[in-house]
Amino acid sequence: MTRALDMVSRADALQGLGSPTGIVRRSAEWLLSTPWYVPAGLAGLVVILWTALTYRALASSKIGISQPPDGGYVETYMMFEQSKTNPIYYDNPPGKCANIYMWKHVFDRMEEKMIDDKGVEKVVRIHHNDYFFFVFENEIDYGWPQINSFGHVFSNFNFYGLTKRGAILQIVGRVDVPAFEVRFPPLTKQP
Repeated sequence: MTRALDMVSRADALQGLGSPTGIVRRSAEWLLSTPWYVPAGLAGLVVILWTALTYRALASSKIGISQPPDGGYVETYMMFEQSKTNPIYYDNPPGKCANIYMWKHVFDRMEEKMIDDKGVEKVVRIHHNDYFFFVFENEIDYGWPQINSFGHVFSNFNFYGLTKRGAILQIVGRVDVPAFEVRFPPLTKQP
């Protein structure tokens, strides 16, 4: 009996939505009678608000991130070795990192080729940058990273801090050293 009443009330509600005074019909009439930019603007405002709220929720969350136990600095470093299978990539040997929750190595590469008078194609210029993304396990206040290439010549690099949670390291030019280590020293206060 209750199931039959439920079905009847649902059918009545659906019929009411489609009636001349129903909310669906009134919404459709409003949508078709207003200029196109009004609903588009409202939809854009909803997207902007949703994005802002999502960003705020993610920025304030502590997923995978914890505070150091004593509130002090936690040693943070990571060592990289050239991959045995492909020397363009770098791997992290087991046990050679501290306070790194997650990391990723990405590179971009563009070649400019030219055909000479004899019809031979040759590479004139190569653009290559390596990017290393780090997410720290514990939040830390860190200064400019130190890179140790163990005596090998290392390219120039740029550093982009991501608050206390991580960093991006951009290495200008191709990294061509067998191993290197990135350390995030504690931030020292200026007197």
